[in-house]
Parts: sequence; C-alpha cells; structure tokens
Amino acid sequence: MAAPLAPGRVTAPVGGVPPRRIVFFDERYADSCAFAQAFEADQAVASAQDVARLWYGGLQADARTCRLQLAGLTLPSDHMLLAGFAEEAGLTLHFETWHDGRGPALTHHITRGSLPAALSHALRQTRGEARTHGRPAWARTLALALRSELSTVAVPPAAGRIVGAAPAADMPGMLVSWLIA
Repeated sequence: MAAPLAPGRVTAPVGGVPPRRIVFFDERYADSCAFAQAFEADQAVASAQDVARLWYGGLQADARTCRLQLAGLTLPSDHMLLAGFAEEAGLTLHFETWHDGRGPALTHHITRGSLPAALSHALRQTRGEARTHGRPAWARTLALALRSELSTVAVPPAAGRIVGAAPAADMPGMLVSWLIA
C-alpha cells in the first residue's frame, strides 16, 4: 500500500515509477473537454459514467497499490464524490477552484491551493480573449499549469476570487477544477 502524501505537498514519483495520471471531464461542456485534452493524462474519463462504480470497480484498488494523480474540471457532484473516495484511500485534495458561470462574467473562486501569476492572468481574460483556436483558453491554461507543476509544487492553503471573461454558452452554472494526489 502506498504511503499517503504529506498534506500540502505533491511529491515526485517513488522509485522512479511515474504516477498514473487520470483526468475527469464532462463531455457536455467545452471548457471541461479543453481541460482534459490539455492535461494529457494517462487516462481520460468522461464523468457521465457512474463515478462510484468506476471508483469501486478499480480505481480504489489502484489508489492502494500505485501512485494516482487525479485531476478534473467537472460538475460539483462528481468532484465531491471523487474527493471523498480519494480521501478514504489516503489521497489529498491539493487544489480546488470553483468556476461560477451564473453571472455576466465567469468568476473563479480559489478555495484550496494557489495560482501562478500567469495563470491568474489567463483566468482574468476579457470576452475577446476568451478563446484560442475555438477552444476555451482559461480551461486549457489551467490544465497545463496543474500538469506541469504536479511533481514539485507546494500547495499552501489559500483563498481568492478572480473575475474573468463571459461564461461559455454551454456553461452549466458551476464547474470545479481540482487536483488530488
């Protein structure tokens, strides 16, 4: 059984074996799909599947026998279920931001972790800058930042709010980005 990670720290692979990275996304929402595509995980899982069945059908055992790194841009319900399951397996929630699209501007509420300055700028984009090659730029930039810092980032508790571009037309009201390792 793998030892749990120290709170607030994502560690490098043990024994040179890289962790298994899994990204969760909701295929109904462009932001979520852009996040998953940019994250480039070992496995991408559409959260429209039964998350509990997926966890108890294999991920729980994997969490106990190998290093898992889970990330996602999902509906709050999927995030809360996966965070609870992961905590039971000894994994830690290192990053969490709620992306609120219910108003005229997309608001990002950082509830756990911290953001590099470049990422904070990407989340503040204006309506005209909101998309890159037809894809939501903020979600892609967020995924790249989380992926690149997974093995070395110290994630102290933090809180903040960033107001960005107008929400995408298919925004469900609220999505949550998160990182568990």
